[in-house]
Amino acid sequence: MTFGEKFKNLRLEKNLNQQEMVDEFNKLYGYTFTKSSISQYEHDKRMPEIGALKDFGLYFNVSVDYLLGKSNDRNKFTANDKVELAKDLLTFINGYLNSDNTSKDIKDDLFDFLSKDYRD
Repeated sequence: MTFGEKFKNLRLEKNLNQQEMVDEFNKLYGYTFTKSSISQYEHDKRMPEIGALKDFGLYFNVSVDYLLGKSNDRNKFTANDKVELAKDLLTFINGYLNSDNTSKDIKDDLFDFLSKDYRD
């Protein structure tokens, strides 16, 4: 199965059309992809850059190796994948907390949620 086929199947599993997926993904990860970009990925006319590929792995909850066809085990992350994902998550959270566009209430809620989850 090609990258494009896997990518499309993962999108369909989330019950999203291309526009819904791109809107959600861009909002979560700060990209400016278009519906056309997603179509090009799904038809194997274009491949995402490494950073976007890692974020697509996070978004679909699969490993980069699965997306690239190096593994058929879509949910199995290597130790290195887990370290990289943790670093990416911390970078994302840090950027979110330091953003001028994020209200203090939302920052406080996120901090409380993460603190509670860590203690439990």
